[in-house]
Amino acid sequence: MTKEKKENKNKLPKAYNPNWLYLLFFAFIVFVFYINPVVKTKEISWLEFEQNMLSQNDVEKNVVVNKETAEIYIKKERLLLKKYEGVAKDTILNATSPQYYLKLGSIESFENKLEKAQDNFPPQEKVENNL
Repeated sequence: MTKEKKENKNKLPKAYNPNWLYLLFFAFIVFVFYINPVVKTKEISWLEFEQNMLSQNDVEKNVVVNKETAEIYIKKERLLLKKYEGVAKDTILNATSPQYYLKLGSIESFENKLEKAQDNFPPQEKVENNL
């Protein structure tokens, strides 16, 4: 009979070790931050936007958010330029995030400035404006 009891003890499931949950949770957090890093969007002024980005045809599009800010997206091929080095490193894994943002006074004023700045641009080079 003692032999039977020993065999039954061996057949019983072992106690669950909760340390595996902690390890899985930690691995999940590391994975999420590695795949989708926290992107730091840099604030710029209208002058910097117009002279250094818009006039150089570096801007892919801008998106107005909450009627207060415009998110500026730089063209992927332009992110390889030296002037965008720091920004490109932050957003290389998350290319769908804006690289810069611009505080707006009013949407109408922003649209007027944007239109005036692009007067001499051919239609295919004008920046897409999403409101």
